Amino acid sequence: LKVPKEKISDKFISDVKQRVTSVTDINPAISEQQLKDALIAAFTEGKESGFGKPSDKEMAEAEKLARERYSSEEWNNLR
Repeated sequence: LKVPKEKISDKFISDVKQRVTSVTDINPAISEQQLKDALIAAFTEGKESGFGKPSDKEMAEAEKLARERYSSEEWNNLR
């Protein structure tokens, strides 16, 4: 994580490492697959969810977004 000094100068911290951690700091033994499974479980807890094929309605909405928003020069040059 690379944060410019200006971003943290008013936060009274000398190093951004004081404010962040990593998965390996918390659990060095966790595998990538275990992490993926844990994230999926956490985000889907209490919800009906599953992996499958997008519905026709979802595909139509995705195509509309791609065409109307994500293909525009304005969207692609936001930075």
